[in-house]
Amino acid sequence: MESKNRRGDDRRIAAQALRRAQMCLRDGDNAAAIVLTEKLLGDDPSHLGALEIQAKAQWKGGQYEPLLLTLQDLIRVNPYESGYHALRGAALQCLGRYGEATKAMERVEDSPEAAARIRDLQGWQSDLVIEMSRTDPVLRAHLRQNAAAACAARGFKIPAVRPLRAVARVAEPTSVQQRPS
Repeated sequence: MESKNRRGDDRRIAAQALRRAQMCLRDGDNAAAIVLTEKLLGDDPSHLGALEIQAKAQWKGGQYEPLLLTLQDLIRVNPYESGYHALRGAALQCLGRYGEATKAMERVEDSPEAAARIRDLQGWQSDLVIEMSRTDPVLRAHLRQNAAAACAARGFKIPAVRPLRAVARVAEPTSVQQRPS
């Protein structure tokens, strides 16, 4: 009987801490919300409410690396929640990891917003590869040999690689030959 009462008390205490964390998040005190959720997660690492509040606080606070770890836990608990994958894609995008962001966004099903974000990410990646190929002769050579592998080796995920091969040929710097004096 005593252990049953203790579990009930523990649940009430956890519920109060979760409500305080939600209020901190609502009031813009992201750091306090994270501290409160860390305490809850110390007792129960898969506490869905605490993980979600922590992820929101980390996103609002621009803490993208820790957010990725929190999202990893959320996805482990519920891999079918597309919102977790969308937020992971957005965090990866903020970190400039566009290839990984594209893969994360592809996990979000039936979302026009996700489809638009994927197109944007692919466009940015194409632009980056084009710009890089102008100054990197090794990349240009790899693009000519196998554009898909060259992009994948650098962490990009771009479906249309033919234009990249053409750009690799065009981006070749022209050498100026000097006339003998």
